[in-house]
Amino acid sequence: MAEIKTTISIDEELWKRFSVHVIQQEGLRKKNDVIEELIREYVAQRPRKAGDK
Repeated sequence: MAEIKTTISIDEELWKRFSVHVIQQEGLRKKNDVIEELIREYVAQRPRKAGDK
């Protein structure tokens, strides 16, 4: 699987809360794994719109 490195803008307080939660639940250095899983779940749950590839 090819990977991509990207930058997003997100509310600072939300990011801090997310980071603490992931560290408590999953351990250090797991944010990428959690984010990827959240994206996979989001894509799987949303029906494709007309014109999407």
